[in-house]
Parts: sequence; C-alpha cells; structure tokens
Amino acid sequence: MEKFEKAADLMTRDVIVLPKAASLNEFVKIMEKYGITKVPVVDDGKFVGVISDRSVLDKIGSIRSGTISPSRIHVSSLTSHEEGKDYYVISPDTPIERVVSIAKDTEVPMFVVMEEGEIAGVITKSDLLRLVKSDVPIEKIMKRNVFSVAADDRIIHARHIMLNEKIERLPVLHKGIVVGIISEMDIALHLVKIKEHTPTKWIQQHLREALIRDVMKTEVICADLNTSASDAAQIMWDEGIGCLPIVIWKSYEDESQNIEDMDSTIRSILEMRIKSGKIRGYPKIMGIITRTDLIRLISV
Repeated sequence: MEKFEKAADLMTRDVIVLPKAASLNEFVKIMEKYGITKVPVVDDGKFVGVISDRSVLDKIGSIRSGTISPSRIHVSSLTSHEEGKDYYVISPDTPIERVVSIAKDTEVPMFVVMEEGEIAGVITKSDLLRLVKSDVPIEKIMKRNVFSVAADDRIIHARHIMLNEKIERLPVLHKGIVVGIISEMDIALHLVKIKEHTPTKWIQQHLREALIRDVMKTEVICADLNTSASDAAQIMWDEGIGCLPIVIWKSYEDESQNIEDMDSTIRSILEMRIKSGKIRGYPKIMGIITRTDLIRLISV
C-alpha cells in the first residue's frame, strides 16, 4: 500500500501550465484534450494564479458579457489570484495531514506545490480521493436535497444554479430518473463554442436558447445506497468523475408511468444500457455524493 506522508508523495509532477498571455482557446484545448478543469498560470515562468472552468462559466457565460471572440480573450483576464479560495500554495514537504486539514476547512480545489520559486507539482481533490479509506455506507453521508435540472432546461439555468450554489455537477432528471449529468466544464466549453462559431448578431439568442440536452452526458456512472465511502472514492478516482448520483434500480413495471413521456432518444439510451448490462434498471435518484463529501472522511 502506498504511503502518503507529505505533499511530494501525492502530487502530480507533470504539470500543464499556461502563460498569462495565452488565449482562452488554448485553455479550451487543454480542457478538451486532458479533461483538466484547472490550470496554473505563469508570467515569465513565475506562478501568478489559476484559471478554471468556473471562471470561464462566470466571466464569459453571461448573456451580457459581450461578443468578444474567445481567441481574443487572454487567460490573464480569467485568472484567479485569490489564494485560499481557488488554490493554496504549499511546499513538497508539507505534511499530508496539513493538506487534508486545509481541504476540509476551505474546500480549495487545487494545491500548487512550489519549490525554489517554481511549480513542482499540483494536488487536486481527485488526488485526495486516494486517501479515503472509510467503510461508512454512502447512504449515511450523501446529500438528499439534490440540485438537479431537466434535459429541456436551458443551459443558463444550470449555470445560474452552479454559480449560486457552488456546485460543479448537476444530475439531469426525468421524474426522478437519472438520464444524464452536466458539469461546469461541459457548459463552459459549449458557451465558448457558441461565442466562437456563431455570427455576432445571434450570439445572445443562442446563449439564451441553448438546452441542457445538447451538452449533457448520458452515460452516467451511479452508485447504490450500500456502496462504501472507500469504494465510491475508488470509482471516482478510476473514472475521473467528481460526483456520484446515489440511486436505487427500478424496473420498467415500477416506472412505466414515469417513462411514458420521456424523450424517445433519452429513453432509448437508457434501455440500451439496461439491455447491455451496463446498468441494472432505471436509476431512481436518492441522493448525491461529491469528492468534497468524501474528503471530509479522510483520517491521516
């Protein structure tokens, strides 16, 4: 079993960084290629802050944010310089106990590990999942009051919930059945593409009318009520996901009235997944668990 005693034992060493003069499109390419949502920003090699999918969602996602092309927006204008909110600077020798304590108290999404004035590595919430060893059933710690959206809701509605409630991902439901999931990165990428490829006079209309069904992922990984916290953490680590809808599996007979008016395409996807054995039935939402919830269980 791996031992993690200090930041250097857990950190990712091959760090992708962006110069502050880079364009937003360069950040978009990194998000799409690597699935990375937060990137350290440097100025002449010196660390100056972090750009994230949330900053994109916040600053360019507004309908009133103008029609400037993403290729003309510099990373510097979207970079957060707020240590303690969007990142925390530590050294390679920082004890893991200290890292976990900060993560629990502040919910900071990224630790930037600095050594002799240079970035030596980063630690994210995903990395901290490797420290979750609790066998507590997730039914006992999951959030039961679930913020959610519907496939035909508008993207600006999901954006509003995410920013106001500081939620990174929302399950997409049809009468309680999980039919998709949407993340800050999904929306940020879609909004950038609208601004990049839509004629100027239509941008605001397209921003207003974009639907969640156009962006959401339909292959949703869920967990059962009796899944342990450590197993949930392992699933998130293996799959590179930030939350798990907690469900009970229902049969067609149980849910026939609720799925009769479900969108035919979405219903077909669910039924194909059931037929192939990827899921055990129609996933009825009971709650949700996030990386932050699991990190609070770490004992080091």
